[in-house]
Amino acid sequence: YGKQAPQCESANYLFGRNDCCTLPSSEPCNKPIPDNDPGAITRVYSHWGIQSQINYPVPYEVLESEIASSRPVGLAFRWNNGGGHAAIVIQTFWILFRFWRWIKVNDPWFGQGAVLFDSLGNYLGSGYWAGTWTGIAPAE
Repeated sequence: YGKQAPQCESANYLFGRNDCCTLPSSEPCNKPIPDNDPGAITRVYSHWGIQSQINYPVPYEVLESEIASSRPVGLAFRWNNGGGHAAIVIQTFWILFRFWRWIKVNDPWFGQGAVLFDSLGNYLGSGYWAGTWTGIAPAE
């Protein structure tokens, strides 16, 4: 949507800091969003002029509908050993021979790639799907 939203500036906003761009790996800046604050990402999106709604894991058809409407979908994961991660769904597709449902994601750690939808409950073998942001679009 033509917005540049560096992770360090989002961390500054979210954690009430001003040094996350100079000390991005520091503990006060490089930490998960608290479990008791599921609306935090929605507030960050809003800060950057983007609207969204938080949901929990959703059916594949919701991802298909969002992508068909030219809206990316945000995914949140909780790591089994603590902490969290996020990725953006940019495409959905089927492999009909096996009836496998896939998504293509932009992942800030692992880059762009395909992930089997049914594996999101055990993302990369290290965590679980904890949240979904839909309706992502420029704020009106």
